[in-house]
Amino acid sequence: MEDDENGGNEDKQEDQDGEGEGDGEREGETTQQQPSEALAQQIQAKVKAAFQVFDHENSQTIDLREVGTIVRSLGHCPSEAQVQELMADIEDQNQRGYVQYSKFLEAMTQIIMQKKYEAANYTDLLLAFQTLDEENLGHMEEAKISKILSEEGERFTQEEVQEFCNAALDPATKVVNYKEFVHFLSTDDVV
Repeated sequence: MEDDENGGNEDKQEDQDGEGEGDGEREGETTQQQPSEALAQQIQAKVKAAFQVFDHENSQTIDLREVGTIVRSLGHCPSEAQVQELMADIEDQNQRGYVQYSKFLEAMTQIIMQKKYEAANYTDLLLAFQTLDEENLGHMEEAKISKILSEEGERFTQEEVQEFCNAALDPATKVVNYKEFVHFLSTDDVV
């Protein structure tokens, strides 16, 4: 029996080494379902700290409506549809409207390891704004950005559009200087 266990571990190690060849250990780790012990502890500590902020009664449960906020606080940016799907997957079947820590940790570990819902990087965001800036001005006016946000893709509510404009518009010129603003939107250094 001991030989089988060791053989299985060696096979796993060979798979890790083979998949990550030339890309470093981090590349191999992201393709594995199970993180290394050190990485698992690091992920668990981050997830637990974020979860505890919303576990007001220290009951190892949170209100289901907080899932999106916690996932985003951990540096991931799921759409509302993705949050709804995640909530359906992890909702406590015995206590509707709540999520158990163990279930959240399991799901969040997979999200982190698979690099799901990652925020766009600076280059991609800049390219997106440049594509929308047909006159190549380096900025966009409030009316244009409001129209795009409320009519294209995952549509923003009027309240969300207003919040975006309050954060993004230069108070003096009333335009979004997107070359500067994308620094605030990108999270290249978030785990």
